[in-house]
Amino acid sequence: MSEIILTNQLLGRQAFKEQCGIELNQLKDIHGRTPEFAIGNTPYLLEPASPWQ
Repeated sequence: MSEIILTNQLLGRQAFKEQCGIELNQLKDIHGRTPEFAIGNTPYLLEPASPWQ
């Protein structure tokens, strides 16, 4: 099952990792792109972590 991540604030890679415990490169936006930062009130699809990372 897919999981949706939603934050209420703008978060860069380091802040997102510290606050959520998730690497930003595990997210995809509505267009299927990996975001450079998480934008508040924007849904992101959480993809499973690759075992090779």
